Amino acid sequence: MNFASNWEDFRREARKIESELDLKLVSFSKFEQKFAQSSLLREDGGLAISGPGATSSSSSSSSSSSSVQDTSLFLSNTEHISNSMAVEIQQLLTKLQEINQSMSACLSTLEHGTSAFTHASTLLQHHRGKLHDYTMEFKKTKATITTTREHAELLFSVRKDISQYKNAGAANGRGEQYIRERGSIHGAHQIADAILGQATETRETLNNQKGILQGTISKLTSFGGNFTAINSLIGSIRRKKFRDSLILASFISVCVCFLLWYSLRS
Repeated sequence: MNFASNWEDFRREARKIESELDLKLVSFSKFEQKFAQSSLLREDGGLAISGPGATSSSSSSSSSSSSVQDTSLFLSNTEHISNSMAVEIQQLLTKLQEINQSMSACLSTLEHGTSAFTHASTLLQHHRGKLHDYTMEFKKTKATITTTREHAELLFSVRKDISQYKNAGAANGRGEQYIRERGSIHGAHQIADAILGQATETRETLNNQKGILQGTISKLTSFGGNFTAINSLIGSIRRKKFRDSLILASFISVCVCFLLWYSLRS
């Protein structure tokens, strides 16, 4: 395998996808901001339609049926647009994840501990970090759009129920009680969804930190292996030094014994 050629091809493709993701995420965020500004129902029951997916505007003089149709069409159009943008971004995120996996497989062909491996590993970690940031930004924007749309749908439903209640000439407060209960239930569902979303983000963050810790442990293990080799070399030097000292001591002892023997003989 030609590592340099394959690695550069993968990096070139990753940078291309990252550039596309930058543009699409910016557009997605702008869509979310415009949607949030235009999706609130007004007190008169109409909708301030000036954002994405809008096809007409309603005024205080518009009829009730026309206002309902405009609002329903607006919500339907914005949902279609946001879903289309979300599908495109998700496809790019999937492609970028596949490229990162291919780069990881290519990196595994290098010998650990070399300068080329260290440099390539740092680049791969950079691309993984960008993928994580893109994913988090996408999920956050998508969740905000979903929450805004649900809020607008709830308000629209409440206005519609109130209108039907007034037109029916109901004299009791059952309709209002039903609307309040419905709003409370929907609010509880939104809170539960928000908590689940935060838990999911926390889990993904912990998984990312786990990967970083595992990489650190792997490096420390590699360093420990190097220290073992150094300790082995130091031990060999100490044994050789001890052996030389023993030989020297034996020689000196022999010489002393010889001198004593010679002096006694004389």
